[in-house]
Amino acid sequence: MKYEIFDNLPDSEEAKDYKTALKLLTDYFSPKKNKTFEIYKFRQAQQLDSESVDKFYTRLRQLASTCEFTNTDDEIRSQIIQRCSSKKLRENALRDDNMTLA
Repeated sequence: MKYEIFDNLPDSEEAKDYKTALKLLTDYFSPKKNKTFEIYKFRQAQQLDSESVDKFYTRLRQLASTCEFTNTDDEIRSQIIQRCSSKKLRENALRDDNMTLA
């Protein structure tokens, strides 16, 4: 019973060492990531009433880690501008195109 899953994995016959076998089993048992859903969750994130901008940034950074963005900092910056609760921060960021996350 223990070996049935492994024996039925594609390329299991070529797994001649422990490292290759471990990778095959890890890939099989790891949950599959839905990139579109991960981006959806990121885009839905908005700053909570009790959340500082720093905490919002940290939460966005964590959500972005599964999105495979080309430029994560630009995406986070854009999300903060669009979904932060501070009107003043939004206005300043929209006025200054060179404003960075730092």
